[in-house]
Amino acid sequence: NTGDRNTGWCNTGDRNTGDRNTGYRNTGDCNTGDRNTGDWNKTDRSSGVFCTEQPKLIMFNKETDMTYEEWRETRAFDILQYVEKSRWVWFYEMTDEEKQQFPSAETCDGYLKEIPRAEASKEWWDKLENYDKSEIFNLPNFDLKVFNEIMELDIKEDEYNEVLKDVSK
Repeated sequence: NTGDRNTGWCNTGDRNTGDRNTGYRNTGDCNTGDRNTGDWNKTDRSSGVFCTEQPKLIMFNKETDMTYEEWRETRAFDILQYVEKSRWVWFYEMTDEEKQQFPSAETCDGYLKEIPRAEASKEWWDKLENYDKSEIFNLPNFDLKVFNEIMELDIKEDEYNEVLKDVSK
């Protein structure tokens, strides 16, 4: 094995699992490229077998005309990066309970607090302007029910319609 954290045989790259993988973070056998699952792929992000082209991305449980790389270039992707999943809490801001739970916080002058998904999503959503919310609503195959389930939000159909109406003015 050449690289770091490889399991299997004849892997080149980093974090590969399986045999004869070249690239990074592949799972399966004989993949060339990055982040493949499956076997014998010569592309990136494929979960199939004998694939040379990047697969189309599935959004809201349906296939789109977009690849993963195209998704990463969207404004919606950037907006979603601001969901704060954790935050630093300084030692002087910590409760007595937190200080007891995280005794090393005194040495580090604080700790990294994990924020539950529902709380993080709500804080993020409430700070967004309507034009940012519309970027999310305009994703391919957008499904409000699926979005609410995954983000642990409770956005009503009325808000959805109001945002789209406001932005279209």
